[in-house]
Amino acid sequence: MNKTLYILLSLAAEIALLFCGAFFASSETAFTSLSRITARQMVKDGLHNAKKVYNLRHHLDSLISTVLIGTNLVTTLLSSMTTAFVIEVFGPAAVSCGTAVISVLVIIFSEIIPKTLAAVKAPRLTLRVAPAIVVIQKIFFPIVWLFDRFSQFLDFFDRVVVKKKNPVVTEEEFKTLLAVGKSEGTIEADEKEMLDRIFEFSDLQAKDIMRHRSLVKYVDISNTESEVV
Repeated sequence: MNKTLYILLSLAAEIALLFCGAFFASSETAFTSLSRITARQMVKDGLHNAKKVYNLRHHLDSLISTVLIGTNLVTTLLSSMTTAFVIEVFGPAAVSCGTAVISVLVIIFSEIIPKTLAAVKAPRLTLRVAPAIVVIQKIFFPIVWLFDRFSQFLDFFDRVVVKKKNPVVTEEEFKTLLAVGKSEGTIEADEKEMLDRIFEFSDLQAKDIMRHRSLVKYVDISNTESEVV
């Protein structure tokens, strides 16, 4: 093969692998940043691919397994191709330099930039990548299935042995959402106050609202209306 053609094909393949790495990194960040509530609302709004997004977010273990498999596969191929390319073009002495360069490129273009953008545009990005993730899950199904079984074992151990519960939204998180909603103007001040009082009321005990009988005013059942007034 012509050396120039080899260089061009190798560079094109490595750029493609960098994009694949960016795809997996951004997908992972987007789905982990997306709350179940948001995913459910997307389905309710009838957005295209919203059901796929909801299913992927609902089975987050399978999604993460798929992304990790893809990321490791891309990293392995990229490292191998870079090593072969550097040896062929520059010689064995330049392998360390080539590894350092590709590592920097991976960190910048396949980690930092895609993850930063994905965290900001999580809902929109999940809608776009969901179909591709579903296809990749089917391709890697046997391996993903094994990872899922292992994750389910850990989840069983966490729930049954450790007896730890992980609610979707805690009371403190809900209160924080109310505070953010008030600060952004989506919730009125009186609405927030009313909801806060609901939480406070549920925490009250009978002794907190009891009054001594000497402070209680009463009317006799035989009193007339004028006497009561």
